[in-house]
Order: sequence, then C-alpha cells, then structure tokens
Amino acid sequence: MLDTGAEMSFFGTHLADLLGIDWRSAPEVPFDGIGSSNNPGHAIDVRLVLPDARYGWPARVVFSPALNNFRFPLLGHAGFSNTLKSDSRQPSVSSASI
Repeated sequence: MLDTGAEMSFFGTHLADLLGIDWRSAPEVPFDGIGSSNNPGHAIDVRLVLPDARYGWPARVVFSPALNNFRFPLLGHAGFSNTLKSDSRQPSVSSASI
C-alpha cells in the first residue's frame, strides 16, 4: 500500500531477514498507529525500487515484527502525488494498492 503522506516506509522484519538486512543493529524507532501503540521498530536508510514502474527513491524504512502479519508493506513517500499529472476527466489519485 502506498501512503503519499508518510515520511517513512514500514516493513515486517521477515522481509529484512529475506533480504539479508541486519535490522537488529539499526536504531530503535518505536511507532504508533499500525496495529497497536508503541510498536517496536528499527530504522534503516535504503533505496526502494518499483521495477515495473521504472521508479526508485531513497527511503527510510522501519522494520518491525509488528508488521510480519500484514499482507503488504506500507510504502511511505511524502510528495509522491505531486509528481502525478492531473486530468479533469479522471479521478485524482491520493493512494494506491501495489
């Protein structure tokens, strides 16, 4: 899921493990609003890429075991919707599922 207002992206730690990212040694960043309050998280700067869209961006990703059961990661990219062209014949886009 894409959150165009979020400053950070949020992924489960299982994805970090699959990618060989050492999330355990990253700075701790507790967060609220996903699942429950005061979730444990670890922030890492990475480059996210959407290959089919040929688009990538630097991102701070919070890896958390609280997100391991979520079906999709939350891709935060503040300002993303500013790059979209508007057409009055089509509805505006504020978020999208990936």
